[in-house]
Amino acid sequence: SVMAMAEFWYGVAYVSAQLAADGHDSALFGVEGEAAANAALDSFEDALRVFRAASDNDSQVERSRDYAETLLGYGKVILCFFDPCDAREVERPLEVSLRMHEDLLGRLHPRTCHARELCRHL
Repeated sequence: SVMAMAEFWYGVAYVSAQLAADGHDSALFGVEGEAAANAALDSFEDALRVFRAASDNDSQVERSRDYAETLLGYGKVILCFFDPCDAREVERPLEVSLRMHEDLLGRLHPRTCHARELCRHL
């Protein structure tokens, strides 16, 4: 799935950044961290477009946990590797994701707490 690819590329970018910070060769799978971060951003944006296309047929799609998780991942990539102004698909994705997680899962759910923790870094 597009979401799985996005998470994969985020992981590659994150590990690459950690390796670079420790003074090691940062290329993983032959891919530099910046390219992996861009691939993650593109994949999350593709996933958000898929949700929007599906929401034309089902008004509940953009209120689903999967959509909230996609927003969380998208926001996480932007937070870690880009400027917040680079959020082309959804403005303030982490805050939107946090509100959705609270509505869908409750304030104390672990995924909601994770979203809240990421928002603290903004």
